[in-house]
Amino acid sequence: MGVPKYIRCGNGQEFISRTFTNWCNKNFIEIKYIQPGRPMPNGYIERLNRHYREDILDAYYFGDIHQLQN
Repeated sequence: MGVPKYIRCGNGQEFISRTFTNWCNKNFIEIKYIQPGRPMPNGYIERLNRHYREDILDAYYFGDIHQLQN
């Protein structure tokens, strides 16, 4: 099975990061970005990314600066 030949993804910060691009290069995976501002060619993944951001990355919600400092 192995690794994919390419990954199609959006142009969001999580996919243009140096860590992601270095990982792809190290594993000989080509990155195929969709057209900027056109999420529909990759609608399923864009929806997954949105839900991941909302459910996982936004899990730590702070009401004000004082909660963050504690």
